Amino acid sequence: MTENKEHLILRAGSQLKDNIFNLRKINKIILNELKSDTTVYSAFISDISDKWKEFQKKNEQRKIKYRYTIFFLRNFDYFFRQSIDNLFGFNSKNLKLISKENVTDNDLYFEYKFYFSEDEMNLITKFKERVSHPLDYDRIIPFIFEVLITILGMIIRKTINKKIWISQNGARLKKKGKKSYLNLLITIRRSPDEIMDGYFAFILYNFAIRHSEIPDSYKKTLMERKNILTKIALKNYPLAKYQLVDIIFTFFKKCTLLENVSPFLDFLNFVCSRVEDSIFDTIEIIQEDFLSNLDYPPEVNESLIRIFNFINKYSTLFSTFQANNRPSFRNQYELFLLYLQFFFGRTLESLEISDLLFFPKKFGDLIKEHNLSKKDKISFKTIRSIGYFSNIALSLSHLPGIEDFFYKLLNEKKIQNINEIFFMTFLKSLNEKFLSLIEEENKKLKKSQNKISFEKAIDFICRSLYSLINKVFLREKVEDASKNFVDPRSRYIPENVATRVLELSIFKDLNLSDDIWPDYFLSVNKEEVKHLFKKYLEIPEDVFYSDWSLSMIDMIYNQELFHNEKYLEEFLIEDVVIPLNKFFLQFEKKKESTENKDDLLNDLTKIINKEKRNTEDIKIIFSNIIELWDLSF
Repeated sequence: MTENKEHLILRAGSQLKDNIFNLRKINKIILNELKSDTTVYSAFISDISDKWKEFQKKNEQRKIKYRYTIFFLRNFDYFFRQSIDNLFGFNSKNLKLISKENVTDNDLYFEYKFYFSEDEMNLITKFKERVSHPLDYDRIIPFIFEVLITILGMIIRKTINKKIWISQNGARLKKKGKKSYLNLLITIRRSPDEIMDGYFAFILYNFAIRHSEIPDSYKKTLMERKNILTKIALKNYPLAKYQLVDIIFTFFKKCTLLENVSPFLDFLNFVCSRVEDSIFDTIEIIQEDFLSNLDYPPEVNESLIRIFNFINKYSTLFSTFQANNRPSFRNQYELFLLYLQFFFGRTLESLEISDLLFFPKKFGDLIKEHNLSKKDKISFKTIRSIGYFSNIALSLSHLPGIEDFFYKLLNEKKIQNINEIFFMTFLKSLNEKFLSLIEEENKKLKKSQNKISFEKAIDFICRSLYSLINKVFLREKVEDASKNFVDPRSRYIPENVATRVLELSIFKDLNLSDDIWPDYFLSVNKEEVKHLFKKYLEIPEDVFYSDWSLSMIDMIYNQELFHNEKYLEEFLIEDVVIPLNKFFLQFEKKKESTENKDDLLNDLTKIINKEKRNTEDIKIIFSNIIELWDLSF
């Protein structure tokens, strides 16, 4: 790029503003900017094309043909460096290749470290200012590189006319001395377009049948497309065992690069919950089909099993919460109340001594610290009141003004934003607890050579998942795998087993709860979905995740976000207990001092409604709370 031309990401930033997380828009903007420098862009395309033609020509002369992965093993690092220098305007001298691996002939894994110069960090600062977004550097930098790598993949795919998928599969910003560097994982593999298109067709049909406005004739057309997924699943089933290696290795690479367990939580729950539906026992499979082949001492095996049981338990809890993390306000509202009921449906004492929290002592200490310095003391009654209030609030979700009511109640934070913080803090506390559990287990092990590292623990969990899937889901014929389940004639007929196995591969690119896949697919294809159904209905916006929400979901699973986050225990005290306790104390005070119900409603409304908007709606909400509160106590 010419020296006097403004940097690519700054030019793109000027056009993005409020649309920074609209990936289709940002991809289009950057591609247009790249194409505007015709000489550089054309030279890059020609370079790729020439190397691909040379590879094909030599391949034609071979008796045993090379797969496309050999081409990328030899050339991707060169293409990446050229794009860094000539297309994207960074300095490839700061790029260090850590490893390149291909476990099978299907997938490649390139791990890099990119060290940022002072000028490059200043550039990113200007980009942040230009798009006016408060994202921290440890989030915005991985996001920028994810976009650039996606665009590189699009360019290569189009140039060689090969259905391959190049993506950033994990990124973590770290510091080494005064310098920051990005540790990132890039995967190259055959594009899963056929599977993704088949699953999208399945989701479109399920969406259509919920709407009577859509005619049966169109639903029938969608049903025919929907059945494609089953055909794909049955066709792919014989290859599943071979493909499983790459699925498991992807999770291993991502977890170890990010140094946290979040990437495989939903995948683990997906597998283990279905193993529970089988005729086998989870731990017996791990012991008999995996650990029995190793020469670990018995005490190491016992430690590893305890670690697996821990992560299995909390993956179930995390996935339960994530399954409710759907787009609409009502869904977000119910999710908020769900975890309130989970954590505060018991006594304060049980929170401080049980395993409901990851660090109950921290929770208790925070309460003591608050009570020493503040007038609005947190007591056992506060915790009990939150539990009661969350039950009451469930019946209020239909009332107008409820979103504004909780916005004011929670210190002017939207419930959706509160929920995002919840997931981040939950994952931070879970990961820290996982690390502390490894330390505890190591104290029990006598010989230093038997110590369990984070990487060894992740390796064990991933290999255990391989054993579980292989034992329960995979047979030479899918009909035989169906017999492994307790209800082979209903939920686990052969077609359904093949579909579940196909979904395992979807997790490699979409490693979030399968319960929210439908909402995710509809959201990333929002414009297409609206176009398909525009003759029959106008789809409301709250059916779709916002661009920001889609990005936050991606960040949860593919970036290391925890070192700046609160612990779950801190979040519950600061963002939930303190504001709700303040409200309860005001509520009780007003109730005790005001005899007339109308005066009470007016006084309570003033607590929430300082701007005097939606006054009547707020009064109705309080009227319901007063009635139900009295019934609760």
